[in-house]
This record gives sequence, structure tokens and C-alpha cells, in this order.
Amino acid sequence: MTPPRPSRSSVDSDLEDEMAMFDPENSSSSLVGDMYPQAKQSPGVSILRPPSSLPVRQTLLLLVTVLPEILIHHMLTPLYPYMTRSLLPPEQSNRTGYYAGLLQSAYAFPTTFMDAVWGHLSDAVGRPPVLLGGLIGYGIGTLFLGLSTDYWLAVVSLCLTGFFSSNSVVAKGMIGEITHDDSSRAWAYSAYGVVFSAAGISGTLVGGFLADPALFDGVQFLKKRPYFVACSFGTLLACLGVFVTLKWLIKSPRPYKAVHTSTEDVEMEISQRAPVRRQNTDEELLEELESPIKTRPNRLLRFLGPYKTLLTPRTLAPILLFALYKLTHTLFHTALPLLASAPVSRNGFGLPPKSTSLALTLLSIAKLITKASYYPIHQRLGTTTSYALGATLIVPAAFVAPVFGHTYMWPSIYVATILVGIGEGLCYLSSIMLLTNSVGREYFGLVHGVAGCLGSAMKTIGPAFAGWAWEAGVERGISWGVFAIVGVAGLVGGCVSLAMKWIWWLR
Repeated sequence: MTPPRPSRSSVDSDLEDEMAMFDPENSSSSLVGDMYPQAKQSPGVSILRPPSSLPVRQTLLLLVTVLPEILIHHMLTPLYPYMTRSLLPPEQSNRTGYYAGLLQSAYAFPTTFMDAVWGHLSDAVGRPPVLLGGLIGYGIGTLFLGLSTDYWLAVVSLCLTGFFSSNSVVAKGMIGEITHDDSSRAWAYSAYGVVFSAAGISGTLVGGFLADPALFDGVQFLKKRPYFVACSFGTLLACLGVFVTLKWLIKSPRPYKAVHTSTEDVEMEISQRAPVRRQNTDEELLEELESPIKTRPNRLLRFLGPYKTLLTPRTLAPILLFALYKLTHTLFHTALPLLASAPVSRNGFGLPPKSTSLALTLLSIAKLITKASYYPIHQRLGTTTSYALGATLIVPAAFVAPVFGHTYMWPSIYVATILVGIGEGLCYLSSIMLLTNSVGREYFGLVHGVAGCLGSAMKTIGPAFAGWAWEAGVERGISWGVFAIVGVAGLVGGCVSLAMKWIWWLR
């Protein structure tokens, strides 16, 4: 028997109850992991036991679509100094820090504005079509990067790749859409973090071993393009993501729905969508053309309307935390390879590419273990406390390698990377939890997109600034200066997260 269709009044009432959870005036709603107190589970929760309310199959299929972006990003991070040296003329080798930072910023620059565009577009047309476009563009850009034999061609290729590197933003919004309680949301984001770190480890290893010039001594094509094989691996993953999206995630042009969505949920979703705009008649079109001063500002206001909804302490605070995490991450991941690869005469460790990649692999392993443990950690500590704990670990870890590395090189690298990996794992998952919990589901793509834009600005400015700070520090005998900035940024993030816990208008 077909279940009775809910009445309009009951749907409206349920919709009001759901949206009230996101009302900053509602004292029962907070950003510390207590938005859904009825979903709290026992302390014995584990990443191996997902909540019954979570659509596990859709979550895992979704994670396949972000693999290329994650893997290539981590693969390239330790290789930028070596890629720069191989592409630049020998007479410019003494400016590796500047050009390596610029190369990394070329990837991040387009995302400073495209994250919000793709996130907002996914709210309007659905997540899968945007994911599909990102996979195709990312695969093409990565292939061009592997074929590059000129430094500036590599810059252009990285800009193209960065233009389409917003699938992680869309995926985070989609996870928020298919999860309906705080417990399943924490598990899904923890699984997202595990895949992120596992791909990061694989990408770092692929970059370190497949980019070794000694592997291609007998192949002239690959000798001139030592990064082609590694980049082609990312392109193949993009093709896999396209297949998964077309076969399982795209079922219709309508926005994506979890398989467990009830009839009542569908009604609630339809009621939140903007009405379909009818086609203008000739008279209306002529009137619109004759009054551009009146219509264009209205269009601008309609376009900027959703962005204005994010200008509240409730949303700005988690956006700031996400940006601070990205700043510490970018500065450290740029500074450590520069410290490791620089010759001893320039106050570095003089390590080869494999050793540098292995050092960052250890960081990714620590981050993977932390993200796999985030679900039970979140259930015990809450969201803001988890972020504060992670930021607290980053502060002392930033100073270990530059201060003690020349005396105890590998022990200092081990300690620094493990502590930073744990801290980054806690900060990253906590920040995206806070972002998702700060708005209603109709703004999931937008809030993650705006946060992604600000985070991308940090990724754009951070590498170039870190390269400049490293070179300036070496010249002045204070090569630890850029690491001190990492510690300060981590300290600020910890203070902001604790303030969110105790100041009522941020909850």
C-alpha cells in the first residue's frame, strides 16, 4: 500500500522545525557538536561501525570523485622545488625558493574565486554535474602538466588544473546533504578524511618514486618530461571518477538524493527550491532592455543575496578557522621541503627527493590515523575542542625541525611531522564540521565554497610568502622565521576555536 502523502501543513511545520536548528537565536543549536544531541552514541563508537542513518554506499562512491584532486595535490607538494630546478635555466637555480613558491601558487590562485562559483553552482544544479565537470577539467590539466618542458607552460597547466580543483568543496557539501544527524555527519567526514590522507600518502610516494630521473635514463621522452608518468596516474584516476559519476551518481538532472530519502524529505526539499523562472514575453524583454539601471542592480542583489546570509558571526568564525588551518598547512608544507632540499651551505639538510617525500609521507600517515580516529574523538570532545587540541599541537611542532634538525635531523623531522599530522587532521575535520553545521542544507555548497575561496587565497599567498620568507631568513641567518609564522597562525586558530565554545553569539 502506498503510504499517505503528508499534508502541506505538516510539511511546513517540519520544515520550520528543521530550519530552526540553524537559527543562531536557538539556544539548543551550537557549533560544538551538539546540534543533534539525540544522535549521540556510546563511547565505544568506531570508524568501522557507521551509524545506521548513514547512506554508506553513496558516501563511498562520492569519495572516488575527489581522489584525483587529492592525490595530485599531495604528489606535487614535495616536488615543487625539484620541478622548478628541472624546468628553470641553470643560471636561475639560486632563486629556487621564489620560483617554487610561484609554481605552487599558480595551482591555488584560480581556486580563490572558483571554489565559491562551483559550490554555489552545485547548490543550484545539483552536485554530480559539477563533480563531473571538475573531473574532466582536472584530468586534462594534469595531463598538460606532465607534458610540460618549460617552466611557464607548467605554470599555465597548474592554473588550468586549479580552475577545476573544487570537487572537494562540492563533495563536502554533498556529504552534508546526504547526512541528517551529527553522528552520521561526523562519521562521513571522518571517512572523507581517511580517504584524503590515504590518497595523500599514495600521492607523496608516487611523486617521490615515479619522478626519479634515474628511472628514465633510457627513454628520451620521459627524460625530458620526468613528471609525465606520475601526472598520467592522476589523469587515469580522473577517468575512473568520470565513470563512477556517470554510472552511479547521476541518475537525473535533478539535485542528488540519498536513497533513503523519504517522501516527506522530498517535499521539504522541493519547498526550499527557488521557483522556476518563466520565459519573458517580448514586451517584458523590451521593458527590461529599456530600464537597465533598474534591472541590473536587482540582478546583482539577487546574485549577492546568498552570500550576504553568510555575513554573521555564526558562519564567519568557522570560515576563519578553515582559513587559518589552510595557512598553517600551506606554510609548513612549503617550508619543510625547502628546509629539507636546501644544501647545507644554505642552512638546509641537503636531502634527495625520496627522503623529502618520505618525510611528508610520515606526516600523512599521522594525519590518516587521526582522521580514522576522529569519529570517537568528536563524540567525546566536541567540535571546537577538537580543533583547539589540533592547533595546540601545531604550535610547538613548527619549531622542532629548524631548531633541532641540524643536530638531530631525522628525530626532529619525525617529531615535527607526526605532531603536525595529528594537529592538521583534527583541525581540518573540525573546521568542515563547523562549516556544515553553521547553515541550512540549501547553503552547503556555498559555505564550503566561500571557505574554500579564502583557503585558496591562503594557498595562493602562502607558498610565495613562505618561499620569500625562507630566502630572506637564510640571508639573515634566521631560517626558522617562516616556521615561527606557522606557530603563530596555529596559536590564533586555537584561541578562536576556544572563543567559539564560550561566546554565546558564536554558537
